[in-house]
Formats: sequence, structure tokens, C-alpha cells
Amino acid sequence: DTATKALSIKIVAGPTITTSSLSDGKTGKSYSQTLAVSGGVAPYTWTLVFGSLPNGLSLNTSTGVISGTPTKSGTFNFTVNAKDTPGAVSPNNSLIITIK
Repeated sequence: DTATKALSIKIVAGPTITTSSLSDGKTGKSYSQTLAVSGGVAPYTWTLVFGSLPNGLSLNTSTGVISGTPTKSGTFNFTVNAKDTPGAVSPNNSLIITIK
């Protein structure tokens, strides 16, 4: 005997970071910006791939929030990516934060 069963496969596009720019910050003033992602399957894991955040700021790898109180002025270039639950990784996204 042979049995048949209909199956379906859901194809989900991998994650893409949609944040293209971040607000400037001020030395000694609280800063918080949330990185955004589309596609993929939540939850995501955020990674700082290259460069560094301004002194006093950190990236929450679970929420994509960059927050803290910057302690040094300057222009900071860095690159992030986001990995979704099945393991697909977004293309790297380069961002800049200027602290005045």
C-alpha cells in the first residue's frame, strides 16, 4: 500500500536591516536608538561586525538597541548584522553615529 500526503514548504526571505541612519548624540546626554530589521524569523541576534560604537554606548544583542551615555565626541563608523532564528544572516549594514 502507498499513502500520500500533501506537504507545504514556506520560504521566508532572510533578514535585512532597514535602519539607514542614526541620530547624533551629545556627550554626557543619554542616547537610545533602536535598529530595525525586516524579513527573516524573529527573534534576531544583533552583532557588531566592524568598527566601534562611541565610548559609553553599547549594542543590546537581543533587542538591537544602541544606548548609554556617550563620553567622547567624534564620528564613529561601525557595521552591524542581524541573524534570525533559523540562522540566516542579514547583509552587513554600515552606520555612523556623530557625538557632539
